[in-house]
Amino acid sequence: IPGSPPSLINRPPGCHFHPRCPYSQPEHARIDPKLKPVAGEPSHGVACLLESSVRRRLWAELSNGKTPEQARASVGLPGPEEAMATAAETVGDEPKAGL
Repeated sequence: IPGSPPSLINRPPGCHFHPRCPYSQPEHARIDPKLKPVAGEPSHGVACLLESSVRRRLWAELSNGKTPEQARASVGLPGPEEAMATAAETVGDEPKAGL
């Protein structure tokens, strides 16, 4: 993930990586994911709200040389603006500028 790690004193709410993760969705700002084991890899854990199948497809796309934005589009994951608009529609609110 590009950028600087989050502050350990003033960590962002939800997933601590959501402000700089290219795959962040609206729920990532609210929910702090718990570390879970990766199937078939007992010494590997992941703390992410994205489904494991989506994560695998994203990594495959990145391994094939795609940018994070291209990988996100390839797997059908909405971009930040589209995700925020969709989230606002589901609660009947307008998306906020700059979010």
